[in-house]
Amino acid sequence: MKARVLFGIGLCLALLLVLAVGLTQAQAPVPQGEATTLAAPVGTAFTYQGRLIKDGNPVNGTADFQFSLWDAATGGTQIGTIQTKTNVNVTNGVFTIPDLDFGATAFMGEARWLAISVRSPAGSGSYQPLTPRQALTAAPYALSLRPGAVVSGTLPAITGRSGDAFGQLASLYIVSIWPPLFYPVGVYGSGTWGVYGYSASAIGVYGTSADSSGTGVLGLAQAVTGTTKAIYGRAQSPDGYGGYFENTATGGTAYGVYGKSNSTEGWGVQGHATAASGNTIGVYGRADSPGGTGVWGYGTATSGGAIGVYGLTAAPSGKGVWGFSQRTSGTNYGVYGEARSPDGYGGYFVNNATTGGVGLYCRGFTNADADLVLGGTTAATGDDGRLYSDPAYTSSDIMLFSNDEYQFHLDEDSNESSNFDIYNGANIRVFRVDESGNITASGTKGAAVAAGEYGTRKMYAIESTGVWFEDFGTAQLKDGLAIVEIDPVFAETVNLEVGYHVFLTPVGGWASLYVANKTPTSFEVRDAEGKANITFDYRIVAKRAGYEDVRMEPMALTLEDEQ
Repeated sequence: MKARVLFGIGLCLALLLVLAVGLTQAQAPVPQGEATTLAAPVGTAFTYQGRLIKDGNPVNGTADFQFSLWDAATGGTQIGTIQTKTNVNVTNGVFTIPDLDFGATAFMGEARWLAISVRSPAGSGSYQPLTPRQALTAAPYALSLRPGAVVSGTLPAITGRSGDAFGQLASLYIVSIWPPLFYPVGVYGSGTWGVYGYSASAIGVYGTSADSSGTGVLGLAQAVTGTTKAIYGRAQSPDGYGGYFENTATGGTAYGVYGKSNSTEGWGVQGHATAASGNTIGVYGRADSPGGTGVWGYGTATSGGAIGVYGLTAAPSGKGVWGFSQRTSGTNYGVYGEARSPDGYGGYFVNNATTGGVGLYCRGFTNADADLVLGGTTAATGDDGRLYSDPAYTSSDIMLFSNDEYQFHLDEDSNESSNFDIYNGANIRVFRVDESGNITASGTKGAAVAAGEYGTRKMYAIESTGVWFEDFGTAQLKDGLAIVEIDPVFAETVNLEVGYHVFLTPVGGWASLYVANKTPTSFEVRDAEGKANITFDYRIVAKRAGYEDVRMEPMALTLEDEQ
């Protein structure tokens, strides 16, 4: 049997006809915030019509057909399954197949060819393949409404260019309800770049959804390997944005950008600034509400390295993560990080420079403002701000450096008695300074002293049962009598009214010296024989003013003392 099919009548795609109708209803951009009424979705079947010639004559009768869809004129990959249509009526060679259907993703803008096999009359013999495969073409106006056109290389699947003031992709503003992803989409693009938007002065891609759970712009990268980009934004102007996301809702939980990763090593949001100079920003978040958040990252993985926000910049003065909160009142966060896993980090900052570099830089607005605040809880027993070296390394240290003063301010709000404490590895307190300046240590108090050829030696402070101050001096006996005036500066530091001690040492000879009288301003020294004229050294010891009754106070130097 020799048969051939003539394709003079052509192909009508139901999909493209519906999109053409949508175009006539969308000549101007839909105003922002205005809902669009969509018609009911159509199916994915289309009508095919052709002419069957057998032995040079048009066929009259019945025939059986088999149709298969391919992505190439020869060879290639088959799309969908074989469609078999039996007992098709053929009149003067003309036949119509009203319901060919190769599935929802068969026609995404890529070129397609139809392979046909036929037997006539119906039910007789085997199917005869007809060559060549028939290229499927679209109606002219439907070409501008394709949901995605595959092109070679890395060119975009859809290129929209807008020069109007509103800039909502005027050349590609499509109201569509065809569901290639099983829900309505405005623009659907497939290929190396799904959707590419370019605007000289306005908006490259504008997405809006009136549905309460809808998505303005959805990017889906299906490749399981390589560096895929669900949504890729690029700006070339000095003050432009690669991606700009804004949520104008005045209430509720509104997100300008929400990033989520279900991978144990994935990133909810990754910002990457690669400029070699200038102030480049990987991720820029802005919150104008008192309780708003510029960038919010949330890693939900229960194990592995889940990262809420990861920032990386290769520029010399760039910023991996830069948070900026402009509100002048309320509780604002330039960058807010939260982790809920036991070994997680609310914020993790690393500088991998081989030399130099800073992992985290904090600065307040003025010299009186805090540069870094270690937050705790409001509970009375859990309000600590704690700073740790890396617990994963047993020898990790904390080193603090200053180009000038280093200050500790205890009890800044002046609402309780506060101390500066040092604990050893057994959680036993070994050193304390209270806010009055009292020092207590469980070890010795020493000083490193240069000892000439003997090197540096340690000298120890003398301990006492009370709080004593002492002074030393030299005086002269004349005819067995000397009145020694107490240094008035020393007298201001001690309490001479409660008594003090004087110790005497003769110099240059022997004499029986004793203290005959003591007053708050002086003391009298005499010779027992009443005639010595020698010099003597004296040492006066008195109680420090305000500490007259302090003597060997009980002191507990344990962690439990703090509970």
